[in-house]
Amino acid sequence: MDGAERGLVMSRAGEQVVVLTPQGEWRTVKVAAPLPEVGEEVMLPPVTRRPIWPLVTAAAVILMLILASALVRQGQAPPPSAALPVVAYYVNVDINPSVEIAVDKGEIVINARGLNSDGEKLLAGINLQGEKVTRAMKLLALEALRQGYYLAGGSGAMVVTVVPAGSEKEKLAAGDALGQKLTREARDVFSQAKVQAVVEAATVQPEIRQHAQAAGLSAGKYSIMLEALAAGARIKATDLQRESITRVLQQINFDWDDVFTRLKKDPDLLKREELLGPALQAALGKGPFPEGNGAGAGNGAAPGPAIAGKNNAGTGRDQDQDKGKGARPPQAKDKEDPGPENRRLDSHEGNPGRGPGSRPASRDGLEMSRRLHKKLSRNSS
Repeated sequence: MDGAERGLVMSRAGEQVVVLTPQGEWRTVKVAAPLPEVGEEVMLPPVTRRPIWPLVTAAAVILMLILASALVRQGQAPPPSAALPVVAYYVNVDINPSVEIAVDKGEIVINARGLNSDGEKLLAGINLQGEKVTRAMKLLALEALRQGYYLAGGSGAMVVTVVPAGSEKEKLAAGDALGQKLTREARDVFSQAKVQAVVEAATVQPEIRQHAQAAGLSAGKYSIMLEALAAGARIKATDLQRESITRVLQQINFDWDDVFTRLKKDPDLLKREELLGPALQAALGKGPFPEGNGAGAGNGAAPGPAIAGKNNAGTGRDQDQDKGKGARPPQAKDKEDPGPENRRLDSHEGNPGRGPGSRPASRDGLEMSRRLHKKLSRNSS
């Protein structure tokens, strides 16, 4: 057909279909039966060309009206343009997939992005923009289950790091409150899925996020790295770029819970950076680790790491915390039941932040996560 072009069928109703042309134009056309399917290409009839002079005349008239209206309104302030959403919090979520969610003051997700390839894969199957951030956390946890990062009957960990827009005390306190809400959402999902996942949250200063970006890490991984260095670990940013937090700490025999407890107790990480000095530079690949206890002298670090299966009394705590307290004998420590402060996330206990050598997702685990997703969707509606 002379002058005809193709169009992609986007919808249909009765004897008419709405098509999108290669030029980006939407056209409604009447077609003979049988109607084409949505997504099918169809030939379009040629567009009748109208004389151009009437259009030019009409455009000139409209332009004159606009100019006249502008003269009348001269001296008046122009109407305000629609304000762009302002980020009130950045929420980093680390499993081994690391993602960052930007949230406005109404706790609505502005956007989300993956901070590593696993994070991009995790977000590929869900759309968080426009969701309430608590709902977004639930969707993230469900998607992590679906992709096999947590398995039913297994264990794992999730670190939620909230970065408020400012370092004022009230903003940091609001970040703590938001972090608690988000951990409750994730824990609820994992509890229903029968997964023993440890979910913890911390709030850090916005400058820490900037330093983390420079190091190629999420704010959560960078914060844990600082605390591990302060506790005497020789930990490197490149290791955390490739692996989950729990796996890296396991490889150097450090207690994950103890390091995170330090972070929640003393969240002034800017001061921590100053005290670390050469140890931090070494962790970033800018020099060798100082001799002695990794973190260097004068930073209050504990004398050594917590070795899995051995007594860890005093590990990761400043020495002045134990002054005036009677030390308990190792035998008594080893006999007591391990509480939350002594949990271990060893590689044989489950799938903490899936990495090389981890178990793939089981069919039962995928089916369970689908059923759970439907249940939570009904509850939230």
